[in-house]
Amino acid sequence: MLRGKGLWAYREGELERALECAPKMGATHILYKVGQGSSYRAGMAQIARRIASAGLIPLGWTWLLLDDPRGEARVAIRAFQDGFQGVIFDTESERCRNRHGRALQLGQALRAANLDLTRLYNCSFPNISHHTDLPYEQMNDFCKGGLMPMAYGTFFRPGSSVPPEEQARRVIDEWTYGHYLYWVRRWGYAPPLYPVLGPYHDEAGEVRMSPAEFQIWLDRLAAHGPSFFSVFTAAVLNDDLLPLIRACPLGEGSVPIPPPIQVRVFSPQTGFLNVRPTPSTVPPPIGRVAHGTVLEALETETEVRRKVGKQGAWLHIRTPSGLAGYVAAWYLRPAQESAEAPLKVRVHETGIGYLNVRPSPSTSRPPITRVDEGEILESLESAEDTLAKLGQTGQWLRIRTADGIEGYVAAWYLTSA
Repeated sequence: MLRGKGLWAYREGELERALECAPKMGATHILYKVGQGSSYRAGMAQIARRIASAGLIPLGWTWLLLDDPRGEARVAIRAFQDGFQGVIFDTESERCRNRHGRALQLGQALRAANLDLTRLYNCSFPNISHHTDLPYEQMNDFCKGGLMPMAYGTFFRPGSSVPPEEQARRVIDEWTYGHYLYWVRRWGYAPPLYPVLGPYHDEAGEVRMSPAEFQIWLDRLAAHGPSFFSVFTAAVLNDDLLPLIRACPLGEGSVPIPPPIQVRVFSPQTGFLNVRPTPSTVPPPIGRVAHGTVLEALETETEVRRKVGKQGAWLHIRTPSGLAGYVAAWYLRPAQESAEAPLKVRVHETGIGYLNVRPSPSTSRPPITRVDEGEILESLESAEDTLAKLGQTGQWLRIRTADGIEGYVAAWYLTSA
């Protein structure tokens, strides 16, 4: 695990500025650009020696394109040969989008070279969920050193009406750490997290944060206790920010991962539920899970709550055996609910001899079927909710008929069976 503070550099002559700033900001590492795509920069062995001679740890970074995965693997190999102690793949280029297969090829080439994967790092956007077309999952599979999300001020343009406190909260709390927590559930593992700060608001780095504003970002970051963070880049880092970075405390770097969101299979009629590769019944199942099985939901808690029990909704899950796929959410219940047989309810006197079953809890849409007085229905809601609604005017209960049709009925015409 990395521990300390880093400073990025890449422009011509920027190394001198980085070495000047390093002791003033308490830096332990210099992250220097060694490549672009499959091109390796000349003179990198001398750069690595210069950094090391200053008592700092040299890490190399390269701008990933995925045009030539084997060539880009050679860039990392040469960086290690030249004395860099780790290599960071900056995975943000438009060229990398939808190149998941090429990212896998890059990983294969790096493994074939017997590189120490714990010294490879993936530099990502902080809002990972907004960039699912970038191959972060594939990169993280071999970048075992950790993830370096770019928590930059550039997400808010100069003159933004959003207060600095809210900017820092959104980028650091909501994106850098919030998106990370969501994705580690989907990935099934938690790579070390080493945020990168960018104390400016424009891409050229000319509109820079004041000490007061940057302190807000440092405080937000310190609250999460990273063991290592870095700043991009030496050329645009003002001297008045250096003592603030030096004073920023480090932590143990552990990010508390909340327990997974769990759902339970509720399919008493068939006794099982199919797991499919996509949210559709078109492709054949890739597996099945028994009635009552507890599954791990791979979506946000909000999405899980919205989808569970809803006709037509599909949920991304992982089975106890580790199989990831999609299941019909209308055959799921919250894991806390019992998998025992549901409550039965009876259609009471309606005055017209039958009760309409509707597609939504309202009379605004036409019925999808009708059930006779005295017919027994299966409640698709919890026992507590079911009992609270029976006989209550204005309440609707989600049910399944004896024919297997699901819908809503007016609960004020129902009694316990």
